[in-house]
Amino acid sequence: MRIVHVAQTLGLGGLEVLLERMALGLRERGHRVSVIALTGGGVIAGRLREAGFEVTIAGVRRSLPRPLYRLRGLLLAGRPDIVHLHGLPAGLLGRAALLGSGTGCVFHIHTLLSAAHHPSASQRLRERFLSRRAGAIVAVSDAVRRDYTETFGVPPQRVQVHFGGVPDVAHPSKRQARERLGIEEEDRVVVCAASLTPQKNHALLLEAMARVPEARLLLVGDGPLRDELEARAGRPDLAGRVRFLGRVESVEEAFAAADLAMLTSSREGLGLVLMEAARASLPAVVTDVGGMPEVVEDGVTGRVLPPGDAGALAEAARELLADEALRRSMGEAARARFLERYELTAYLARWEEIYRSIAPLRGRG
Repeated sequence: MRIVHVAQTLGLGGLEVLLERMALGLRERGHRVSVIALTGGGVIAGRLREAGFEVTIAGVRRSLPRPLYRLRGLLLAGRPDIVHLHGLPAGLLGRAALLGSGTGCVFHIHTLLSAAHHPSASQRLRERFLSRRAGAIVAVSDAVRRDYTETFGVPPQRVQVHFGGVPDVAHPSKRQARERLGIEEEDRVVVCAASLTPQKNHALLLEAMARVPEARLLLVGDGPLRDELEARAGRPDLAGRVRFLGRVESVEEAFAAADLAMLTSSREGLGLVLMEAARASLPAVVTDVGGMPEVVEDGVTGRVLPPGDAGALAEAARELLADEALRRSMGEAARARFLERYELTAYLARWEEIYRSIAPLRGRG
């Protein structure tokens, strides 16, 4: 099949990383794949170009006739079988541009929309109209599907759920990873891989970790809150125990060095990083937000706790860090769940089924 993936930008975020994995994996499976960014490139755009993909920056920001006409030309230039629209901006402009084309179209919803969008009656009406023009609407979790259908008034039966895919890769041993990162063998280590942005709620994580004095914290990621978080981490109750690793190409080394993963987001569509933690056989402690409880099964692969409760998060972390057998049991269960539900090969095979189901829509108008 000829497949075009479309996103608003191609920076280093969860949506963009998943798009990159899909492009690489689908090409390996024999498909012809190209990528369009509506407004700008970024790290993922560069990596895709280095990998040999055609990446086009459309320069389209608004749903006015001339920009939509330009976008339509770019989308249909190679006579694609499928146009895969990632996220709401691409979903809105892409579906509008493709009206009447007969091309198979997927609208892929990656995050909770209600917190950032408060649609007017006309916007809800527009989305309900466009929802009938997509061959498939796919959400990354049940929570995201529920949020989208309630926010825009789209019937739930129009939206299917397909959890994000993560490739199974080799990890260094814990000893090797700790040697490279300068971590002592006896240290108890918690890892959090997330952008340093408000929705990830690192402030809550640091508050919880201040109550776990026996543990060190590795923070993977960067963002606008870094200075503020570094200042908080320098206070006496955390001083010397928090390490900011910044943005990294892959999280395998940090996960291999850790005993436990934590994610304390206040808003989260799914949490691909939790699948990466499960891949590394790490139990996870998370807040009961969005799609995270769909990835972490409370008491089986980790702990799911009320959002905002630093005390409960700290207690769960201390319990797991003190009990190696419990960590191993939960980590093994997480790894088994990863292989069964989230591994990239099966994920891509399911996408091929979705694509085949809507490709015949070509030519129906």
